[in-house]
Amino acid sequence: MPKPRSKRQAIREERKKKRQQDDVAPDEPIQTTKRRRRNEDGNDTGDQAPAFEAGYEKPDADGGLLPTEREFFGMLSDEEQEYFRSVDEQLDIDNFPSHEERKLFLASVFAEAKGKELKLACSQSCSRLMERLILMSNTRQKKQLFEQFGGHFLNLVQHRFASHCCETLFLQSAPIVTRELGGERDDMPGEDDDPEEKPLPFMEELFLLTLDELEGRLSFLLTDRFASHTLRVLLLILSGRPLDQAQTKSLIHSKKKEKISAPWKFSSETEVESQLRAVPNSFNLATKKIIRDAVSGMSPTELRVLATHPTGNPVLQLLLELDIALHSKSTDESGEMTVLWHLLPGAPTSLKDSTTPASDFINSMLYDAVGSRLLETLIVHCPGKVFKVLYKQILEPRLHSLLRNDIACYPAIRVLNRLSKEDLVGVVKQTMPEFGKLVSLSRFNVIKALLERCQARQAYDEYPTEHI
Repeated sequence: MPKPRSKRQAIREERKKKRQQDDVAPDEPIQTTKRRRRNEDGNDTGDQAPAFEAGYEKPDADGGLLPTEREFFGMLSDEEQEYFRSVDEQLDIDNFPSHEERKLFLASVFAEAKGKELKLACSQSCSRLMERLILMSNTRQKKQLFEQFGGHFLNLVQHRFASHCCETLFLQSAPIVTRELGGERDDMPGEDDDPEEKPLPFMEELFLLTLDELEGRLSFLLTDRFASHTLRVLLLILSGRPLDQAQTKSLIHSKKKEKISAPWKFSSETEVESQLRAVPNSFNLATKKIIRDAVSGMSPTELRVLATHPTGNPVLQLLLELDIALHSKSTDESGEMTVLWHLLPGAPTSLKDSTTPASDFINSMLYDAVGSRLLETLIVHCPGKVFKVLYKQILEPRLHSLLRNDIACYPAIRVLNRLSKEDLVGVVKQTMPEFGKLVSLSRFNVIKALLERCQARQAYDEYPTEHI
């Protein structure tokens, strides 16, 4: 051991050695290779066995279950990767002499991939091929993929690559639910299939089994980087909303989502995914249960954190929109705690007092870059009795200043779309003297919204134009 350079350094080393001796009991050996564990209260637990080993699950604060370790499904061999890579190239070129040849080729690929579906979905190089195969698969092949993924969806939706495969499988299977609801089935075994093979379940049942796997885990899936996108897809499918609208696509896919194309799809050309879809009653019940389970155990503080969370906010937007749509005819505000009443407890009466949690929530979201998006959804879809009080008590007195702000102007524009002719004229009269500021601040979206709403309400002759 090298000698200390000075007396002061020697004193420091002596004190350090004494502290180390005091931290260890006389009959306890010094642990040099294992980190000492602490319990939730911060107390040292020594080297006791962990309460939950790998492969088990532990309850979270809300009573749900958290996986302690992700599943590993193995890796494809070099030969398998080379084969599937060549398949991807052939499908991309699409140089098949006939449609029947393409179907036979796809059948052979699915036969080769049997038992390797989970490896393909989790593979960085082959997950794109799995997405393309899903796009080109028939109903029976989609249902077989559901069964292969069954029991592992909780891990798959949180996986960087497999989550995209789950999203594609869910989106492509949604129209099948509607067709089967009308009595149409195209997944019965064919002449080339095994005659003893049993008919596959209805697609409705497969979706419900998937939801059963995710039940109790929503509290952490809401903010998971990958699973949150898959959860949005499931909510859209359960609600019967259109799947290919621009607004819908921006809600369920991130900007970095790679577009996987297929030269041919099995789904019929008569399907119009831009329209509302008929869904079974079980889907509506499942949607209500997801909404209830997602927010019922959250405190107001946790809900506010989720509202400003970049990943959790879009899911909360969708939950709020679906919640209002499903309970728009309900008159009992206190009977079932929904997302709206969690965000605005006691509304609309509580909005009349500026010190209530509901008013505080609105004020805190107005200028938040993420939270203002949730506020936009709330303004667009909230019941009229809530919007009327919200506008009169909180938004109207300062709407002209909100229109100038680079963040608050977006919720303010949503307000303009719901105003009556008289209220719109009052806003225009307040805003016209500051029209030059709007131009200097490049608030052209505000100017456009004012002009469009005045034209829609036929209010262009109601205010003076000397400020223009």
